[in-house]
Amino acid sequence: MNFKLQTDYALRTLIYLAHAAGQASVQEVADAYGISRDHLFKVVQHLVRLGYLLSRPGRSGASDAIYRRAANPYIRVDVRDTRHLDFSDMVFWGGPLRDRPILGTMPPARATEITAAIVREYFGQELSGRRSTLLSGTPVFPEVTVRRFPPRR
Repeated sequence: MNFKLQTDYALRTLIYLAHAAGQASVQEVADAYGISRDHLFKVVQHLVRLGYLLSRPGRSGASDAIYRRAANPYIRVDVRDTRHLDFSDMVFWGGPLRDRPILGTMPPARATEITAAIVREYFGQELSGRRSTLLSGTPVFPEVTVRRFPPRR
């Protein structure tokens, strides 16, 4: 089956986003497939116009708008030098994954330590009612930035 280049890039983008939990930059997708960022940007714009994707400039990404509607309050945790897949066991796989820019530069053990702390603090706060110093924005890890958005009314 032969596809036009634009169709091929559109399908690759949708597949990549499905594996990246729906959020990635155009540059990230272009790097992963070794394709032109400029051409891919035009393809992504077309997918947005067709309603297949949401797009938002900057690091915050399209998912923030969805999460803010669902979470009350919304807590955003960013970890410097990581990407989405660093918060899974893929961070330990190495090999070909390290050849593609889908993992951050943070060492796997450090990424796992921070992920475990975030998850532990979140569930301790939500299930036990124990106030989390990490999720309240108190600096616990220098790589972590926490932003809280007030409840929507």
